[in-house]
Amino acid sequence: QIDTQGAWDIAAFEAGGRTFLGFSNNYDGVTYKLKSDIYVLNAAQTQFELFQQMNTQGANGMTAFIEGGRAFLGVANKFDHSTHKIKSDIYVLNAAQTQFELFQQIDTQGAMGMETFGVAGRWFLVFLNFREDDRNYKLKSEIYVLNAAQTKFELFQQIDTQGAHDATAFAVGGRSFLGIANYI
Repeated sequence: QIDTQGAWDIAAFEAGGRTFLGFSNNYDGVTYKLKSDIYVLNAAQTQFELFQQMNTQGANGMTAFIEGGRAFLGVANKFDHSTHKIKSDIYVLNAAQTQFELFQQIDTQGAMGMETFGVAGRWFLVFLNFREDDRNYKLKSEIYVLNAAQTKFELFQQIDTQGAHDATAFAVGGRSFLGIANYI
């Protein structure tokens, strides 16, 4: 059993021959400004041990992917007690594999989650913007693409959404699709 603080999402992934679990901690009954936890399976493969804690703000989503031999971890931050207009974070496991370091921050509006997917050798990341502070749910959710040099995610496309809270990418007949679940 792993203790969490209002965990909203979990990401399981492998990187550098190790197995990780990440928990996005959302709210503990007092504050949204929490540390979200990354655990690693110990060498004996008997239990998960705390690997790292990251400062988050109402974290609602966490996802991981490997690209170019590097492990990326995204955290969708939703709320910080005063605003839904906050940055969501993308981390990368450092070369020594001793910690996840901040790779990039993306402006989001009440991000409920994110989805990563690959198309034609390129990696995409979509942040699902749920709402603004004035309870406006009609927002643009944004799709980012990892640039060719793998130095940052760049805006690729904006999609009209209404309280977006989940997404999935899939392919049919060689065509790629992105489905987004809207609350409204």
